[in-house]
Amino acid sequence: MRSSETPWKFVLLGGDGKTAADYMSAAALEGHRLDYFSSMHDIGYLGRFREYDAAIVHGDMHPLSGLELAEYLEKLFQSLPMILLTSDDERDFDEPMIPSSVVDCYPASKEARRVLERVVEVLEQPRKQPTRYLMALERG
Repeated sequence: MRSSETPWKFVLLGGDGKTAADYMSAAALEGHRLDYFSSMHDIGYLGRFREYDAAIVHGDMHPLSGLELAEYLEKLFQSLPMILLTSDDERDFDEPMIPSSVVDCYPASKEARRVLERVVEVLEQPRKQPTRYLMALERG
């Protein structure tokens, strides 16, 4: 059981080194832990995802796209909440395509701190049936 003093553990999947540094810094400032994997090869053992409270899927991880990766993780770990970060050309996803474990979608340009705030908000909600907060893309 998680105590309120225990930091959340997040994983960032995809993105570049600068993005990873931004997310790691934002997580550390709030007392949370964030690990980063830039490729499927880096991940190695998939069972390690049981260590994380939530995943932030930032983009393609060859050979999978961000959406395919989210679908794959949902099949393996149905209870792992995910935030899907998309490029502007991907903002028109059909809602049925989005795995139910994806609790929100944001543009990849969204500030790391704001994305992490949303992840924490989702994790701190009382456990109930999974809720889909799809396409909460802020306009502007």
